[in-house]
Amino acid sequence: MVKNKLKQAVIFCCIFSFSFLFSINGKAQTSISGIINSYIDVTTLIDADELTVSDASAFSAGDTILLIQMKGVAIQVVSNFGSRQNIYSAGKYEIIIISSVSGNDITFASDMTNSYDADGHMQMIRVPGYDNAMVTGNVTCPAWDTAAGTGGVVVMIVGNKLTLEADIDVTGKGFSGAQPYTTSDVLCTTNTDFFFPAGSDSAGFKGEGAASYAVYNTDPLNGDYAKGRGAYFNGGGGGNGKYSGGGGGANGGTGGLGGKQLETCAIVLGIGGKGGKSIPNEIGDFDTRNIIFMGGAGGASTQLANGDGTAGGNGGGIIIIMADTIIGNGHYIKANGQTVVDITNNTGGAGGGGAGGTILLDVKSYKGLTLNVQAFGGDGGWSGAAAGNCTGPGGGGSGGIVWYSQAGLPTEINLGINGGTAGSGNCPLWGQSAGNPGTTVADLKIPLTGFLFNSIFSIRSEALKDTLCEGDILPKLLGTDPRGGIPPYEYRWESSTDNLTWNIDRDFGVGGKDYNPLSVMIDTT
Repeated sequence: MVKNKLKQAVIFCCIFSFSFLFSINGKAQTSISGIINSYIDVTTLIDADELTVSDASAFSAGDTILLIQMKGVAIQVVSNFGSRQNIYSAGKYEIIIISSVSGNDITFASDMTNSYDADGHMQMIRVPGYDNAMVTGNVTCPAWDTAAGTGGVVVMIVGNKLTLEADIDVTGKGFSGAQPYTTSDVLCTTNTDFFFPAGSDSAGFKGEGAASYAVYNTDPLNGDYAKGRGAYFNGGGGGNGKYSGGGGGANGGTGGLGGKQLETCAIVLGIGGKGGKSIPNEIGDFDTRNIIFMGGAGGASTQLANGDGTAGGNGGGIIIIMADTIIGNGHYIKANGQTVVDITNNTGGAGGGGAGGTILLDVKSYKGLTLNVQAFGGDGGWSGAAAGNCTGPGGGGSGGIVWYSQAGLPTEINLGINGGTAGSGNCPLWGQSAGNPGTTVADLKIPLTGFLFNSIFSIRSEALKDTLCEGDILPKLLGTDPRGGIPPYEYRWESSTDNLTWNIDRDFGVGGKDYNPLSVMIDTT
């Protein structure tokens, strides 16, 4: 049952004030900017409703949190290198409420809906809740930290309106781009193998993706697969041989190919880094599974000591927004892949661009000027070497994934999910290619575990609070569409004069999301 409670209180000068009780920030409007979430890695799964984190000091009973597993895919390493062998629990997520904290053990108010793998980089993120929120400075997140297993995600719940006066931006906050491999002497090659060990001089490093295991979840990926042109699931491959380009990362589409090796070597097609694997191609039912990933990172190349090879671009992060309304005001919600800006010369190859990330918009309506929503792929790195001495440019990163709650893309959204361009230079036709466009998905339902979410507000103040003078007519109270649970929903409105004793004012059953409280008596004595 969705229970909305109407509170009454008498204040000075015969002014009547009411507010609504809800488990979010009750301020009429909260200004937000910077980093609004708290992050910690999950170390152990104890029971269906309990787990252990590395440090629970920033979390308390009653906190609403996001559980999300960032990695954990098992990939093929014999044939069709980098393709998924098993997804296991990678990409699963849910929003749940903490019941208690004991040391570093967290107990939830209900059992987790999903099963998870703590070894697959699972993290717990506090989800702030607001009545109305205004983005007054860019909202972002810490970049994904592979070692810590945290970062890369912005998530919030807004009961009524989210107004943008600045951007929400997780560009380049996703999976980490590969660094160029430095060696005293890089040899030309005709070797088209998909992987080499970390100590090999034969190829550059692969970009990071959602892969954690080789074939089975009992076989962690290790240094044996760290280099070479094969993709790391949605991470771009590293360039084989002498200065061939890194492949672009992937998410909603396939990443672009890296360019050929140094022109003075034997020209061999197909040794530049492969583009990362498309999530929709690899997991055709990812939408029904309700799983999400950060953008895959670009692969890198080889370089001489003190060479000028460039790193692969980071992927875009993840943005999750639940709100009744977004007022865009021409601002941006973006999770773009990182573009490789630096240019190589003739002592290194270029890195691939990062893929666009994932944006989830569980939003009823959009108002104001256009809302720009972007999950572009990053551009691959350029080669500045002169003709006759060309090195491999990087492939473009793919576009990301934008998932909205409507059946079709809202007309107020200006969407950008293009793939990144391939790097170029004085030898533009060097085997490199652009990243493919990303993907849009309709009918989003963010998984809420063990609770319902909805909010109410005055039609006049458009907030949880309103103030009236004696004799004023009480304004209509509007309810947002509930999330969570199983429809149909039943609505009951209760009122109180002391916030202690609550009386049923109206029991509407399934038809009372909004309420006109004309029968509520105002006591001004």
